[in-house]
Amino acid sequence: PVPGLAYPSPVTPSQVVKFYGGSQRRTAAALGLSFQAVSAWFARGYVPWPRQLDVQFVTGGRLKASLDDIPADRRPQRITPGAGASRVAARRQ
Repeated sequence: PVPGLAYPSPVTPSQVVKFYGGSQRRTAAALGLSFQAVSAWFARGYVPWPRQLDVQFVTGGRLKASLDDIPADRRPQRITPGAGASRVAARRQ
């Protein structure tokens, strides 16, 4: 985890399907996915993080993606306020 960033719990397959009225087919159609893709979420037990980002966007943030599922090398990095400014100042001297 990146210090200072909140990590919501991952959106579950059940939450997404419930949001779209309880139908995996309706959920798949709403997200532009195949029924098999949505069904695979239940087999795996989670929604893959790229799809979580799609769900968050499509639902206007009502369902939130979890950064916990993003591979460490692809997570946003927290920048300490002022760190960049002090490096720039050091280079100017």
